[in-house]
Amino acid sequence: MTKALRLALRGVSSGAALVAAVLAVSAGAATPPPAPTLSVSAGGRTWTTIALAQPPGGGAPGLVTVYVPAGYGGSIARQVGTRLGRADVQAIAADGAGALFAGPVVADDPSRYATSPCSPGMHDAVWRLALGHGDVSFDIPVFVDRAIGAETAFSSFKLQLCPPPPDLAAGTGAAPLGAQIVSLRLDLGSVLVPPPAGTAVWRAVWTPYLRHLSRLDLPATVESRSALPLPAVVAFRVSSTPAGLTWIHGRVTRANAGDGRATVTVSAGLRRGSLNRVGVAVTRPDGTFSLVTRRPAAFVQLTVVGAPRPDPAGCRGPATFAPVRCAAATLGGYSLRSALVRRG
Repeated sequence: MTKALRLALRGVSSGAALVAAVLAVSAGAATPPPAPTLSVSAGGRTWTTIALAQPPGGGAPGLVTVYVPAGYGGSIARQVGTRLGRADVQAIAADGAGALFAGPVVADDPSRYATSPCSPGMHDAVWRLALGHGDVSFDIPVFVDRAIGAETAFSSFKLQLCPPPPDLAAGTGAAPLGAQIVSLRLDLGSVLVPPPAGTAVWRAVWTPYLRHLSRLDLPATVESRSALPLPAVVAFRVSSTPAGLTWIHGRVTRANAGDGRATVTVSAGLRRGSLNRVGVAVTRPDGTFSLVTRRPAAFVQLTVVGAPRPDPAGCRGPATFAPVRCAAATLGGYSLRSALVRRG
């Protein structure tokens, strides 16, 4: 890796330095590429999914920094070898074919990466994405640190990763198969603990590679956001209709506001340990839902899923890393399971 790249990467290891680096390079007048997106989903306080996506046509991601919102806790440093979750990567190979890489997320020894050109120095933790596709495998380290300085105003932790460049000659550090990553999903179990209530705003700062180079395209740096209202709650009742049918009705809320377009799957049965799916409902704009079933339903349990979706208002307000612009925003997703309820 070139000296220029090492210097550039050192210069973008913090928000303030990133701004300085961008200001130091004059921006071109080219049409902006498709905006990268960040979507975060939560399963109560036990798991977190971080989904990063760069649509085809955009520059290959070179440095991605994800800021976990202020108020989050968790144990980021674990014993080396501890499995923290799973990583799934979708990529486009040099021949245009799709390639899927997957593997565990494991805790690694930070001292092994002290001279990494991506983010040199010691870190609070390193999570290694051990990715494989058939007989092809490679690792992507994620450098994890507690927020410091000005970052503490909006962040608890910072995650940095540098996917390998896709379009270099073989043997020069290029990604296997010449693959350009278009999406990366991390499913983390019991690592990051969200605050009990409020709207947590995740942020990601993206800097792509210059084509056919291992240098970063600093003027193309953008921010994306994902807002996660907490907590997500479902409240419901189970009753009988005059015709002897079972009526399930209730409301899904996020941060005490009704949540529309959530999918509610109803499972029911005559015994606690023997439930079967009896129907699916979609919440109305105010979060309410209802479902009637002829199936016997002495006991009922609900599973609710709210999928991430675009958030047109998510980039409003002051820029976090001015002059870096916020290019895309999402409303994050969630999944929850209700308590088991006996028909009244």
